[in-house]
Amino acid sequence: MILRDTKPKKWPRWPRRWLPVLLLLLLLGFMLRVEHHQAPAADNPSYFCDAEQRQGEYFLGQGSLFRGGASQSDDVAFSGQYASKITPGWKLQFGFSLRLKDLPPGTFYQASVWHYANHLDKGKLVVQGVGKGAFYQTADYPVERRDDYWERFQLIFQVPNDSLDYIHIYVVNNGRNISYFDDLSIQPVLLKQEEAQAPKIHLDLAASDLAFFRTQRETALRNGLIKAEQKGWRKGAFRPEYSAVPIPAKIRLKGDLLDHLIEEKWSFRIELDPSQNWQQLQVFSLQTPAARYYLNEWLLHQFWQYHGVLTPDYDFAELLLNGKSLGLYAVEEHFETHLLETQERRAGPILRFDESAFWDGVERQLQLNHYDYSGSYQLNRNMHSAEIDHFASSEADTALLRQAYLLLRQFQTGRQPAHAIFDLERLAGYYAACDIFQAYHGVAWHNQRFYFNPLTQLLEPVGFDGCAYPAPTPLQILGQGGGGHLSPLFAQLYQD
Repeated sequence: MILRDTKPKKWPRWPRRWLPVLLLLLLLGFMLRVEHHQAPAADNPSYFCDAEQRQGEYFLGQGSLFRGGASQSDDVAFSGQYASKITPGWKLQFGFSLRLKDLPPGTFYQASVWHYANHLDKGKLVVQGVGKGAFYQTADYPVERRDDYWERFQLIFQVPNDSLDYIHIYVVNNGRNISYFDDLSIQPVLLKQEEAQAPKIHLDLAASDLAFFRTQRETALRNGLIKAEQKGWRKGAFRPEYSAVPIPAKIRLKGDLLDHLIEEKWSFRIELDPSQNWQQLQVFSLQTPAARYYLNEWLLHQFWQYHGVLTPDYDFAELLLNGKSLGLYAVEEHFETHLLETQERRAGPILRFDESAFWDGVERQLQLNHYDYSGSYQLNRNMHSAEIDHFASSEADTALLRQAYLLLRQFQTGRQPAHAIFDLERLAGYYAACDIFQAYHGVAWHNQRFYFNPLTQLLEPVGFDGCAYPAPTPLQILGQGGGGHLSPLFAQLYQD
């Protein structure tokens, strides 16, 4: 048992302009952990276009012809005499581009381009996979900036295992202003095979149980969300790749919205046999990374943990369902004693507001408004009448549970100010991270979890489920809810 408590480290005063650099560095580090099948350098050619040579509608570049030759301009240039100029027009406007076919699956590439900075310009670099394994990545914030107004956009992408029609690399703006781009480069990223392994895990289900999940998924798709009735448990087996012995497990669908049920990449909750565990986890979630905005959620968890905010372990593994690879999955620890012990907290209850009434309201709105829940912010008032619930897997005695309930109820009803309820330093750290990473999903009242610390007699936030896809529009103030209204939880906090 942990007998001491630690306060979070002081937050460094990072300028926001450094955040993209941090994201890039962490992304590169993450790439070293992802399984791939990298071909030799000779099999992965490089491509480059400096917009200097034009042949009709094409640029003559290294490795291929590039589309968009008509955009050649000598107004400004990063190198040589010419650049690709995007002029204003109706809807989106495009500059030079390249379409690539038959790239080796699993290969990593780095795409970069120089952009002439203009505060009115909304130009960006895009990599888009077209076909069965479709994907879409953009870069519109520089990783490098020069005094002559040229800045460099860069992103790294991996060729998916699914067959693609082609991969399209291009520059684009919103059609309202002029953009200049130069030196478009697509280079293979060479990684060492032994450094690029994500763990493999297996789930095995009987055909009847897999059919059960398919039926539940179809019902959820018709309803517009995943209700509790679609989260029935089935018995199966879990096995890490390194072990020949399967672990008995209970398995169910996981999530609330349909982003957890895209095609065959479903999200699951796993509960292993109580006598066994995997990497010290007994209950955990396997979910499509897209539902948590890919790597952003991992970065957010790292940030929270570094600054002393409780957060479940969050990592990645390749999932094989009945022997078929479903690709990379996010693995997230559930709210158990292990979470507290590994982050130096005493055993204590973890609470939440019961969100069942909220989702009942969303379901009614979906039925009445033809599957549009954009006005669900009006259901925020449910926080004030929501029941308080706790996670049964978080060990705590009855007295501690009673104290924790009383604290959260006093805050919910406005009987006590925030400073008498919460560890404000950790709460501020939690919300600051949500603001920096635009993790507004974790700010919604029904997505927040609170741990009662027996030493401080205060509630602490538990950081999880912060990011959603696609990225949200930046808020004017953290806590700004739908329709411009302040979320009820933040309205309560601002009273102190």
